[in-house]
Amino acid sequence: MSAEETKVSFPAEDGVSLEGRLAGKFDGEAWIICHPHPQYGGSMHNNVVLTARDVLLDLGKGTLRFNFRGVGASEGSFDDGRGEALDVEGAASHLRSEHGAKRVCVAAYSFGSRVFLGALKRGLVIDRAAIISPPVSFLDFSPYDLPDGKSAIVVGEYDEFCRRADLDRWLEGQQEKGKDFELSVLTGVDHFFGGAEALLSETLRTALRGS
Repeated sequence: MSAEETKVSFPAEDGVSLEGRLAGKFDGEAWIICHPHPQYGGSMHNNVVLTARDVLLDLGKGTLRFNFRGVGASEGSFDDGRGEALDVEGAASHLRSEHGAKRVCVAAYSFGSRVFLGALKRGLVIDRAAIISPPVSFLDFSPYDLPDGKSAIVVGEYDEFCRRADLDRWLEGQQEKGKDFELSVLTGVDHFFGGAEALLSETLRTALRGS
């Protein structure tokens, strides 16, 4: 799919200017898409980010994918998730104030999922989430909780950064806190979804249809 996108810049919560791409309609539900770790080549042009965007547009949602601080044309520098959480807050404020989004949701991949959960811990409120391959075996997720409302979680069977035992341990804690989520495990898939974009697309579409 070739999405029609508009270039946009908006401020993070601390004023750092960020670059992004808008697509779809924003009078209803708008989704922020968070990319993987910038120190390992992650950006808003990542294959998983683009797959999530295409699924959401097909479902009639608005999307905002953007580069965290220090990536591409976004100002600032890498801040190990702290400043990046302010970036997510800024994206949500931008969608609400400038585009009239009534419902703001987040799709977050890998490092982006920890950043998103960090923004939640700071007080960000969203309506729904899709979390793809949270790297619970690589980064410490113990301080972070899923949002209120339903979350779709998608991981690969052979994800070395999200080993099943580590994920199950974290999710058990989330269940004890009353969090609502649905887990999908993709057979034969690793952390990067190379060659598995179609399977990821189908899984996300099923999980998010009707959201």
